[in-house]
Amino acid sequence: MKYYLLCVVFGMLLITGCKDSGTDAGNEGELMESLGVRVVNTGSGDLEVKTDGEASIDFCYENSGCEELSGGSFHTIFEGQSSEIDYSSPDKKAVGVKVSFHVTKGSGKTEIVEGRTYRDDAGFLEFEEGEVLHTASSFKEGDIVTFEYGDTGS
Repeated sequence: MKYYLLCVVFGMLLITGCKDSGTDAGNEGELMESLGVRVVNTGSGDLEVKTDGEASIDFCYENSGCEELSGGSFHTIFEGQSSEIDYSSPDKKAVGVKVSFHVTKGSGKTEIVEGRTYRDDAGFLEFEEGEVLHTASSFKEGDIVTFEYGDTGS
Protein backbone atom coordinates (compact mmCIF):
# COMPACT_ATOMS: atom_id res chain seq x y z
CA MET A 1 0.00 0.00 0.00
CA LYS A 2 2.84 2.43 0.84
CA TYR A 3 4.48 1.69 -2.51
CA TYR A 4 1.20 2.39 -4.35
CA LEU A 5 0.75 5.73 -2.51
CA LEU A 6 4.35 6.70 -3.26
CA CYS A 7 3.81 5.94 -6.97
CA VAL A 8 0.61 8.03 -7.05
CA VAL A 9 2.33 11.03 -5.40
CA PHE A 10 5.33 10.73 -7.74
CA GLY A 11 3.00 10.49 -10.77
CA MET A 12 1.11 13.60 -9.68
CA LEU A 13 4.38 15.52 -9.33
CA LEU A 14 5.40 14.49 -12.85
CA ILE A 15 2.06 15.56 -14.30
CA THR A 16 2.16 18.89 -12.44
CA GLY A 17 5.72 19.49 -13.66
CA CYS A 18 4.69 18.91 -17.27
CA LYS A 19 1.72 21.23 -16.88
CA ASP A 20 3.93 24.03 -15.50
CA SER A 21 6.36 23.68 -18.39
CA GLY A 22 3.53 24.20 -20.85
CA THR A 23 2.46 27.34 -19.01
CA ASP A 24 5.98 28.80 -19.12
CA ALA A 25 6.19 28.17 -22.85
CA GLY A 26 2.91 30.03 -23.30
CA ASN A 27 4.25 33.08 -21.43
CA GLU A 28 7.43 33.25 -23.50
CA GLY A 29 5.88 35.63 -26.03
CA GLU A 30 4.66 37.91 -23.23
CA LEU A 31 8.12 38.14 -21.68
CA MET A 32 9.23 40.78 -24.18
CA GLU A 33 6.31 43.18 -23.59
CA SER A 34 7.75 45.09 -20.61
CA LEU A 35 10.85 47.00 -19.58
CA GLY A 36 12.29 47.37 -16.10
CA VAL A 37 14.85 49.72 -14.62
CA ARG A 38 17.20 47.84 -12.30
CA VAL A 39 19.76 49.50 -10.03
CA VAL A 40 22.80 47.46 -8.97
CA ASN A 41 24.76 48.38 -5.83
CA THR A 42 28.45 48.10 -6.81
CA GLY A 43 29.86 49.89 -3.75
CA SER A 44 30.33 49.11 -0.10
CA GLY A 45 27.41 50.01 2.14
CA ASP A 46 23.85 50.84 1.16
CA LEU A 47 22.85 52.58 -2.08
CA GLU A 48 19.96 55.05 -1.95
CA VAL A 49 18.21 56.53 -5.00
CA LYS A 50 15.08 58.63 -5.35
CA THR A 51 12.75 60.00 -8.00
CA ASP A 52 10.74 63.19 -7.60
CA GLY A 53 9.25 66.05 -9.62
CA GLU A 54 12.67 66.88 -11.09
CA ALA A 55 13.85 63.33 -11.81
CA SER A 56 11.48 60.57 -12.91
CA ILE A 57 11.28 57.36 -14.91
CA ASP A 58 8.95 57.62 -17.91
CA PHE A 59 8.12 54.60 -20.06
CA CYS A 60 7.28 54.90 -23.76
CA TYR A 61 4.73 52.58 -25.34
CA GLU A 62 3.93 51.33 -28.81
CA ASN A 63 1.21 53.51 -30.41
CA SER A 64 0.77 55.78 -27.36
CA GLY A 65 4.06 57.62 -26.76
CA CYS A 66 5.75 58.30 -23.45
CA GLU A 67 3.89 58.67 -20.17
CA GLU A 68 5.14 61.21 -17.67
CA LEU A 69 4.19 59.99 -14.23
CA SER A 70 4.01 62.29 -11.23
CA GLY A 71 5.03 61.41 -7.73
CA GLY A 72 8.23 60.11 -6.30
CA SER A 73 9.89 57.07 -4.84
CA PHE A 74 12.83 56.20 -2.59
CA HIS A 75 14.82 52.96 -2.79
CA THR A 76 17.52 51.44 -0.62
CA ILE A 77 19.60 48.72 -2.26
CA PHE A 78 21.84 46.81 0.13
CA GLU A 79 25.50 46.10 -0.55
CA GLY A 80 25.95 43.43 -3.24
CA GLN A 81 22.24 43.51 -4.19
CA SER A 82 20.13 44.87 -7.03
CA SER A 83 16.52 45.99 -7.31
CA GLU A 84 14.01 46.94 -9.99
CA ILE A 85 13.11 50.51 -9.08
CA ASP A 86 10.41 50.80 -11.76
CA TYR A 87 8.83 48.84 -14.59
CA SER A 88 6.39 49.49 -17.39
CA SER A 89 2.63 49.00 -17.41
CA PRO A 90 1.28 45.47 -17.89
CA ASP A 91 -1.38 46.78 -20.29
CA LYS A 92 0.88 48.12 -23.06
CA LYS A 93 4.00 47.13 -25.01
CA ALA A 94 6.98 49.17 -23.79
CA VAL A 95 9.37 50.33 -26.53
CA GLY A 96 11.57 52.77 -24.59
CA VAL A 97 12.26 54.50 -21.30
CA LYS A 98 13.52 57.89 -20.14
CA VAL A 99 15.47 57.42 -16.89
CA SER A 100 16.31 60.12 -14.36
CA PHE A 101 16.93 59.72 -10.61
CA HIS A 102 18.98 61.21 -7.78
CA VAL A 103 21.70 59.19 -6.04
CA THR A 104 21.59 60.19 -2.37
CA LYS A 105 24.03 57.58 -1.02
CA GLY A 106 26.46 54.98 -2.37
CA SER A 107 27.46 53.96 -5.90
CA GLY A 108 26.22 51.59 -8.58
CA LYS A 109 25.04 51.12 -12.13
CA THR A 110 21.70 51.03 -13.92
CA GLU A 111 20.41 48.30 -16.22
CA ILE A 112 17.43 48.18 -18.54
CA VAL A 113 15.90 44.72 -18.37
CA GLU A 114 13.31 43.10 -20.60
CA GLY A 115 10.56 41.21 -18.86
CA ARG A 116 6.89 40.78 -18.14
CA THR A 117 4.85 43.00 -15.83
CA TYR A 118 1.75 41.38 -14.33
CA ARG A 119 -0.62 41.61 -11.37
CA ASP A 120 -0.36 38.94 -8.69
CA ASP A 121 -3.37 37.33 -7.00
CA ALA A 122 -3.62 40.26 -4.57
CA GLY A 123 -3.55 42.83 -7.39
CA PHE A 124 0.01 44.08 -6.80
CA LEU A 125 2.25 44.78 -9.79
CA GLU A 126 5.10 42.29 -10.20
CA PHE A 127 7.96 42.09 -12.70
CA GLU A 128 9.37 38.84 -14.08
CA GLU A 129 12.78 39.78 -15.43
CA GLY A 130 14.48 38.50 -18.55
CA GLU A 131 17.82 39.49 -20.01
CA VAL A 132 19.69 42.77 -19.60
CA LEU A 133 19.27 44.95 -22.70
CA HIS A 134 21.45 47.91 -21.70
CA THR A 135 23.90 48.86 -18.94
CA ALA A 136 24.43 52.56 -18.29
CA SER A 137 27.55 54.23 -16.92
CA SER A 138 28.40 53.87 -13.24
CA PHE A 139 27.26 56.54 -10.79
CA LYS A 140 28.04 57.75 -7.27
CA GLU A 141 26.52 59.75 -4.42
CA GLY A 142 25.38 63.21 -5.53
CA ASP A 143 24.89 62.27 -9.20
CA ILE A 144 21.68 62.72 -11.12
CA VAL A 145 21.50 59.72 -13.45
CA THR A 146 19.86 60.61 -16.76
CA PHE A 147 19.68 58.57 -19.98
CA GLU A 148 17.24 57.17 -22.54
CA TYR A 149 16.88 53.69 -23.97
CA GLY A 150 14.89 52.48 -26.97
CA ASP A 151 12.25 54.43 -28.87
CA THR A 152 11.55 57.55 -26.79
CA GLY A 153 10.54 59.89 -29.60
CA SER A 154 13.52 62.13 -28.86
